[in-house]
Amino acid sequence: KKKIDDFFSASKKNDNFVGEVRGQRVELTGVKTENFNYVKRDRVQYDQLRSDFDNHGRSDFLKRLGADKEKELRAAGLNDADIALIQQGKVPQGWQVHHKKPLDDGGDNNFNNLVLIKNDPYHQAITNAQKRLVGDLKPGEARTVDFPIPEGSIYPPTP
Repeated sequence: KKKIDDFFSASKKNDNFVGEVRGQRVELTGVKTENFNYVKRDRVQYDQLRSDFDNHGRSDFLKRLGADKEKELRAAGLNDADIALIQQGKVPQGWQVHHKKPLDDGGDNNFNNLVLIKNDPYHQAITNAQKRLVGDLKPGEARTVDFPIPEGSIYPPTP
């Protein structure tokens, strides 16, 4: 735990999160850490939330982004074909829909908890950090963590 705390306290810089991808440090502008007590969720609850997300949550979120945030999608570097996919509820290649606060710990499928995030290096850096922080927990176990949470509904907001 001390090594994890040392890594993540050193990772904070100018309110930007610094993660790691393939052994390289990556600064994520506008990704702050939120301190909270992470409690690994019961698998039955998790599985239901994940199923809801996979069956309609992801698609509904993308369709809303495509309808309401076309200008922001373009600013993030997405092209006409990518935006058309988003408007159909599909994830463009190289992107993911990510839960800011994971389903594994009290997170939900509400749109304010979701972000369309570019895979490399941003989603990878956040996912790597999350695995280091809580990947070893079993259902019901808890740990206080500084968790990286991207702001907004599209990350990065500009290329």
